[in-house]
Amino acid sequence: MSDGLTISMSGFSQILDTLQNVSVVLQRQIAQTLVDAANTAVEIAQGLCPVETGYLQSTIGVGAISGSTVEIEATADYALFVECGHHTRSGSFVEPQPFLQPAMEQAGQEWVSSLSGMSL
Repeated sequence: MSDGLTISMSGFSQILDTLQNVSVVLQRQIAQTLVDAANTAVEIAQGLCPVETGYLQSTIGVGAISGSTVEIEATADYALFVECGHHTRSGSFVEPQPFLQPAMEQAGQEWVSSLSGMSL
């Protein structure tokens, strides 16, 4: 007869397997919400973009999505000048008309909200 108390517990492998499966499901859900947020950012940016010919607006889209990083891009050569403003050849300054940054901020806030409401 031994002194003391011995407790045996089993089932850890099943718990770990379950947690790993939950992790995979959660990762898929997070990845989908990131894609949704990217598409939302594109829609917002297209709505905020100043339109003269529509070309700049038509070049706004989702670039690379990798892990937890998403790129929203406007591929028109002059997109940066519209977003950030610029000096003309005569020296005057054209005020910025930001459309990408505000879109990313708003879509990012919506993404965080969607994560907090996520369930398995």
